[in-house]
Parts: sequence; C-alpha cells; structure tokens
Amino acid sequence: MLMNLFKFKGGVKPPTNKTQSLGLPIAQAPLPTRLVVPLHQSIGGLPRPVVKAGDKVLKGQLIGQADGWISAAVHAPTSGTVLEVAPPCTAPPVGS
Repeated sequence: MLMNLFKFKGGVKPPTNKTQSLGLPIAQAPLPTRLVVPLHQSIGGLPRPVVKAGDKVLKGQLIGQADGWISAAVHAPTSGTVLEVAPPCTAPPVGS
C-alpha cells in the first residue's frame, strides 16, 4: 500500500539559483542588537534558568539547566548581558 503512494523516482529538484550570489563576496552578517533565546528547545521539560537579569554571559556558557527528563541544557549563542528572564511569548516548538 505504501509503495502505491510513491510511484515516482527521484523527488523534487528545484533550481539552485546560484547565479544570484556569484558576483558578491562572502560577507560577515552583523550581530543583532538583541537575542531572544528560548529555554524550551526539546520535547521534554522546561530547563531551569541559571542566569538572571544583569548577568554577563560568554558564548557557550550554560544559561538553562536540563530538568532531567528528556530535557536539553541551553547555552548562550553569543556573549552579552542578560536583559531579562521571562516566560516564553512565542508558540511552543513543534512536537511539544
């Protein structure tokens, strides 16, 4: 039954559109002025924040401690100062 659904070979091959960037040099993207790092990044529990507003953090530093149940620790994507630790204001990740 499943084989009846996929009768074509190969799949979708969209155009690569590489010509748009051939004439431009590779550039470094600027850092954003503010980053929002969601602590809930897995299907498990919500990690416990280990930083507070005003803390200075370094890139790679632990900012959210895993709760122990299919949870993932969260690390700072860049260095900076924590402005606030607040409940999420976005939709939860897919699958949670």
